[in-house]
Amino acid sequence: MVRSYCAQGLSLERCFEVTGLTKNQYYYKQSVKKRGRRPSTSTLYKDKSSKDTELIDNTTVVKRIVDIKLDPDHANYYKLITKTLCLEGYYINHKKVYRLMYEHLLLEDKKKQTGKKYVQYRRVAPSKALEVIEMDIKYVWLHEKKKQLASNRQIHTRLG
Repeated sequence: MVRSYCAQGLSLERCFEVTGLTKNQYYYKQSVKKRGRRPSTSTLYKDKSSKDTELIDNTTVVKRIVDIKLDPDHANYYKLITKTLCLEGYYINHKKVYRLMYEHLLLEDKKKQTGKKYVQYRRVAPSKALEVIEMDIKYVWLHEKKKQLASNRQIHTRLG
């Protein structure tokens, strides 16, 4: 729209006033590339017996992750899988394990939280006198130690 007004002979500043755009909005070019570092395609592995380090392709790491997940003794959480891989000799962190598991659909579904059990009856409704006695104990005196013990417990007793 700004270009069509400029083609008719208006100055660029006047075009910005008419269209309501700022110079930043006009000159901004959106980047096509993703920001940040590209994900690595290999992982460093140190063999415990020969003490040699080598770069291993991520597909072999994913296969090892699948093997760990199939073992019923291991948990399926990505942080525990990361610790298992580190113990085996892989130099890998939990973010990379999460990314690999996410890309290969190996992540478990999040557990749904169960609803809380709230108090059913907010008010105590006794049917006769002295049926319910409530007291709020703030301090308890310990005679042997000669000091107070702070407490915020409510004690409910139902008589009869």
